[in-house]
Amino acid sequence: AALRVGNHLREWGLLLSVLHVWDGQRARRFCPEGLSRGLGRNMIDQQIRQMILDIIAVVAPDADVSDLKGDVRFRDQLEMDSMDFLDIVMELRKRYKVEVPKEDYPKLETLDSCVAYLGPRLEAVVST
Repeated sequence: AALRVGNHLREWGLLLSVLHVWDGQRARRFCPEGLSRGLGRNMIDQQIRQMILDIIAVVAPDADVSDLKGDVRFRDQLEMDSMDFLDIVMELRKRYKVEVPKEDYPKLETLDSCVAYLGPRLEAVVST
């Protein structure tokens, strides 16, 4: 089977997450195991980062999320209180069916830690 890269994805400036395999009759979607690592992993992380920023923008509409630093706690960058944080957790549950137990709340203190924690839980949402 000949391997062909989806040019339409490249034209839109997207990193490739799906390859097409020509089996002689039709092109089939093929996502090799481990593609989410490397370049695919970076794309997924960026999508998850944007999902988190979208939720923060809804929960704290006055917050400027354009300059958020990934390694600094949300509480230190935004005027968020504990209720805002709980609203973020509730939005994750409502939008993406992600349950975050109380003991894991500290893992959501920064944008980078959110991406690391939520990555495995949201990867299925992002890749569909």
